[in-house]
Amino acid sequence: MEKEYGKWAKFLIRLFFAVRVGRTGVRRWLFERMWKKVWLEEGYATPENISQILARHEKKRKEAIDLIITFLALPVGTVRLIPHYQSEKIVLEEFFTIEKCWQENDKVVEVTLLTSNKKFRKMIGGLVFIAILRIIYQYTKKLGGTIIIGAIDSRVYRLLRIMGLPFKMLGKPVEFEGSKVVPSLMSIPEAERIVPVDAPIRKLIEN
Repeated sequence: MEKEYGKWAKFLIRLFFAVRVGRTGVRRWLFERMWKKVWLEEGYATPENISQILARHEKKRKEAIDLIITFLALPVGTVRLIPHYQSEKIVLEEFFTIEKCWQENDKVVEVTLLTSNKKFRKMIGGLVFIAILRIIYQYTKKLGGTIIIGAIDSRVYRLLRIMGLPFKMLGKPVEFEGSKVVPSLMSIPEAERIVPVDAPIRKLIEN
């Protein structure tokens, strides 16, 4: 990653910010518009089932932390974080058969509605993905989270592994909402233990 972006990577990634979305208002409208647009573009949803998918995600809206990702104040992506406590049922369990491999005292933060603007991705490449990972990591730490989980597109899962992040499968890859996804988990304490401090990905995400 540092070879690709050189000395500018650390500077550019600091130009990404997360804006918290309220229950109503312009930010709420923009958040919903952005993720639905990407869902339709990528084939994760169709005009026929987008309302059904929206209704499903609405169920967790009250306890969720919805964020709009910006670059120089330009909205470029979205992400939803859902904190879970102890034995509380996670959203993944409603759709996948998973193996719970975390401890009772772990705090789980579930990631969903992760999107990025297609045109922006083409302009700036993989850095937008690293920036969103950075925001997820830092917000999870603020929440006291120790485990990050989510249904990840199989291509993204492979990329995360190539980067050296210790994501693990919680279940078999399955077709879900128009994509082959992998129910996945990463332990933050494990990642901080095994990813070298001087690894490029760690420098970009932590700093």
